[in-house]
Amino acid sequence: MSGPRRLLRREDGAATVFALFLFILCLTVGAVALDVSHAYAARTRLQAATDATAHAAIVAREYMTADEARAKARAIGEGHLPAGRYGDIFAPQHVTFGTWDGDTRTFVPDETASGAVLVRGMRGLDGGTPAPTFLFKLVGIDWWDIVVEALFESYVPACIQNGFFAEGEVDIQSNNTFRAGFCVHSNYRVSLNQNNVFEPGVIVSMPNVNDLDMPSSGFRKNDGLEEALRDMEYPLRILDRIDEIAAGLQDPDSAFYPSFLDSPTPIALNNNRLTEANWTEGAVHTATCSGNQTVTIPNKTTLRRGVLITDCRIVFGSNATVEDVVMLTTSTHRNSVAGSSGVQFGAVDGCAPGGAANIVTMGGVKFPAKLGLSGSQIIARLDVTFAAQGDGVHGASIISGGTISGTSNADMGPCIDGMGESFHASQFRMAR
Repeated sequence: MSGPRRLLRREDGAATVFALFLFILCLTVGAVALDVSHAYAARTRLQAATDATAHAAIVAREYMTADEARAKARAIGEGHLPAGRYGDIFAPQHVTFGTWDGDTRTFVPDETASGAVLVRGMRGLDGGTPAPTFLFKLVGIDWWDIVVEALFESYVPACIQNGFFAEGEVDIQSNNTFRAGFCVHSNYRVSLNQNNVFEPGVIVSMPNVNDLDMPSSGFRKNDGLEEALRDMEYPLRILDRIDEIAAGLQDPDSAFYPSFLDSPTPIALNNNRLTEANWTEGAVHTATCSGNQTVTIPNKTTLRRGVLITDCRIVFGSNATVEDVVMLTTSTHRNSVAGSSGVQFGAVDGCAPGGAANIVTMGGVKFPAKLGLSGSQIIARLDVTFAAQGDGVHGASIISGGTISGTSNADMGPCIDGMGESFHASQFRMAR
């Protein structure tokens, strides 16, 4: 038999051929394991960076222009994936502001909008450097193109516009009725007595409902309370923006500038006793004090359509009324805003638009009896203590950096359409 024919019949090299096929199979499996795992890891890093960029963009857009917010967001994104290594992943054209419709799940680009942002993170295509492969290079696949998205929206929780919100304890007494749409929240705990009624649609919340403080009669003598309870926590961001509110009250371009003002030019008061005679409707008023001096609003005085910015304590006489008025004090006194009985904040108009009062202070608030709140707001860095009129709370947003100590024998309900001039800092969430 000739040499070539003998070579064809030999079987001693078969294992080598099998080993070669097995080696190729192992390379293929290893390539899939290594390169696909690497692609997923790169995508996870890109998604995390894109989420952080989108969150930074929507937060910055609240008080920056679109271009300024983009620059801020890109800086955050490049902190996660440096441009020197990964390329320009978050180019300006990849950060788009607009509006988001949660019902239809639709994002509409709008450069003037601040309610939502869509960020595309791209490695490959037209942004960033593609994610390289390793063993897949052997079959001509040199990189992965990876594209992810993050969409965030800003919103004001409906609950925070009508109710009591405190970093510390919210302490409610007895015999109160809470109407549907009203909220009671503490970032610590809620404490209450008995014989309170909570209609369906009321929310009582705190980080852990097991921290609820109530008497031994419990739910049996607080009708509807058990159904109203929620585990929840709110960042009360507006408490950190009192300085911005003060500046915005004199800036027509600010979101804090009231619609009822005719001019932002301040009028300096030379008499710290505020009456209808020295109060100019449509104007901003300023008053300066030393120590714990006060600006006083005498008994039965009614002030309308104006702003007061001061470092004085503000003291209301009995049956004083303010409507379409903002009063802001930088006093840090524990009773920086106080008054006698019968003080009325806001027009008693059945929650019609307009007529609200906004009281803002870096200190505390105390009203011992018969405080009326109609579509109005109190923001205080320290404690808020009040006793309401029997039917005197129809639309109230009370936000305290300390505690809220409430009332007995009151009827408290929301103003669904009458809280338009209230001050709120947006919250932010991932929409998609």
